[in-house]
Amino acid sequence: MIIKNLRLENAWSQEKLANLTTLSIRTIQRIEKNDNASLESLNLLASTFKLDIKELQEKLKNKDTQTSNQNETKKDKKIIIFILVNLMLFTINMITSTEHLWFIYPLLGWGIPLFYKRYKRKII
Repeated sequence: MIIKNLRLENAWSQEKLANLTTLSIRTIQRIEKNDNASLESLNLLASTFKLDIKELQEKLKNKDTQTSNQNETKKDKKIIIFILVNLMLFTINMITSTEHLWFIYPLLGWGIPLFYKRYKRKII
């Protein structure tokens, strides 16, 4: 998205950026989609945007850091919602009937996949 934002700041179409950099339109589209580019492509883009290549690489690296921070925040929100909903279900179960502890089913059914997805990379 960094390359796309820089292109839009200059009010250029993908075609115009492709012509200015001598890259293909498909390459511009691919780079805009996932911000992965070869060093040669980055060099052409940096010179077109009148940036130092190190500055452009730094912007791309900062974008990756922001994305991972946003993903962690989303995961934290999911866990907070999980805890609050299950506390509510536990409370309802205890108020209505203690003979059958049905709150355990959504707790495990939702909790096991949630925590597996969150911690699977750390376990392996």
